[in-house]
Amino acid sequence: PLDDIQAALAQPYRDRIAAEVAAGVLTREQADYLSARAEARLNDFLTLSPRRALHEPMLEDLATVLGISQEEIIAQIAAGSTPAEIVSASGKSAESVVADLVALKDADLTERVNLDLITDTRKNRVLHAYERMLTNRLNP
Repeated sequence: PLDDIQAALAQPYRDRIAAEVAAGVLTREQADYLSARAEARLNDFLTLSPRRALHEPMLEDLATVLGISQEEIIAQIAAGSTPAEIVSASGKSAESVVADLVALKDADLTERVNLDLITDTRKNRVLHAYERMLTNRLNP
C-alpha cells in the first residue's frame, strides 16, 4: 500500500534528522518543521503525476493568487498557454501577481529564518532570484 511505500521512503530522512538532533545540529522545533515539509512533499510526489509534483508549490501559490484551481492552470498549460498568458487572462497585472507570489515566498522563508535554518542573507538572495524568475516568466 501507499502508506508502506511512503514510510519506507521517509525512514532514511527521519533517521538523518534524528541523528542531527542527537548531535545538536538541529533543534527539535527545526526537526519537526523539516519532517513535516518532507512528509508533505513526499505525499505530493507519490499521489500526483511527476510533472505536477515537481511544480506543486508554485502551482499552489499561483492558483491562490489568481483565484483559480491548480487543475485549471494545468489544463491551460496543457492547452498551450504560457504562464504569462494565464496571468494576463486573469485580469491581474503581472507586477501584482509577482508581488503577491514574492510575499508568499517571503513568509515561507521568514519561517525558515526564524527556525535558524537559513540566514537573512540567504533569504534575501533567494527572494531576489525568485522575483527575477517570476518577472521573466509572467511578463508577456
